[in-house]
Amino acid sequence: MRFSMKKFLAAVCLAGAPALLSGCASGGGRQASMKMAAYNNWNLARIQIICQLAHQQYETLEYKKCRRTLKQAFSAHYPYEPLYVLAAKVDIETGRLAAACNRLKTASEINAADPVPYYLLGIIYQRWQNNQAAHDYYKLAWQRKPASPLYMLAMVEMKIAMGQYASAQKLLKSKLMYFEESAAVRSALGRLCMIRKNYARACHYYRAAVLLSPNDANLKLDLAEAYYFNKNYQKAQRRLVRLRRAHAVPGRRTVLLLLGECYLNLNRSIEAHDCFADLTAKYPRDAMAWTGLAKAALQINDLIEARIALRQALRVSPRDVHAWMLLALVQQRSGHWRKGMASLLKAHAIAPNNSTVLCMLGISARQHGQPAAARAYFQRAVKANPKDRWARKLLGAAKE
Repeated sequence: MRFSMKKFLAAVCLAGAPALLSGCASGGGRQASMKMAAYNNWNLARIQIICQLAHQQYETLEYKKCRRTLKQAFSAHYPYEPLYVLAAKVDIETGRLAAACNRLKTASEINAADPVPYYLLGIIYQRWQNNQAAHDYYKLAWQRKPASPLYMLAMVEMKIAMGQYASAQKLLKSKLMYFEESAAVRSALGRLCMIRKNYARACHYYRAAVLLSPNDANLKLDLAEAYYFNKNYQKAQRRLVRLRRAHAVPGRRTVLLLLGECYLNLNRSIEAHDCFADLTAKYPRDAMAWTGLAKAALQINDLIEARIALRQALRVSPRDVHAWMLLALVQQRSGHWRKGMASLLKAHAIAPNNSTVLCMLGISARQHGQPAAARAYFQRAVKANPKDRWARKLLGAAKE
């Protein structure tokens, strides 16, 4: 049976009428109070049913209808918190963030114990890129419902956005046992470890998250990526192969890129070549895919394909320093040292403090019989990156 607002309101009016009439007839303070209570109950029942209809319209994305329905409820001027929260959600979905902010603040005044208005206020301030205010609202939401990891994780996200990595990690670790069944908490710890380049620990947390949520493809991809950066290419490759075979996997481009790089590091050149060829077919405007294909071609000593792939990469991304360096390497292997030097100078113009570019320029200068220029390039490389072992080794050899 189709919902009829008019019929319901008529029924509510009839039900409330006797109470209202009896209040009028009796007189006195007690009767006036009873009259007001009956009126409030009637008003609340009316607003609740209107909100129910508005919520259905919100769920089916009928925002214009929902707004009109909510207008009826607001006309009663009754302090009903869910009404303000629902209206704020509609405003958020339609981009009226300032209006939503005002409604949510009113909702929090009506019912200060409800975490939802504070959480939604956090979302609004996050969209406004006011991370500190967003963090504070998420904290208020979590204080009202500490058993929910959602609000804590929103706080952690803001701490990460503000660079407060140690504080975020400390908070998450303190709640590991409390949220022992939460994959999201372990995933957040894994993400923090990735940011701080503690890849071994990231693998530990992502493994735990995958065990708690074994059907989450995103977590499986995060774990494979952690394995890759931890240089455990075998484990990363096995997981990425399974993800590649799966249907409707999010981040398919990332899967193929990581898998191709794993094959390169495992010296499985043919499989790497096939992987990157598949990637360039699917994403012809992806410079990283073309660069990967060039690296695979170099491993099998196909200089012609490597050069073609790098030209494609540079068409897509003319300022790709890595592509210019690889092109120079291909040109040098082909005996075209002058062309290689020209490519390196283009890379140097884009990234003047790249120690690898400076080292390659030094090698090229040495090949052209310019030992002083070569030594100068190696010195600049060491100055740009004192931790670059290759640069220090080349400089040491040039001084002998």
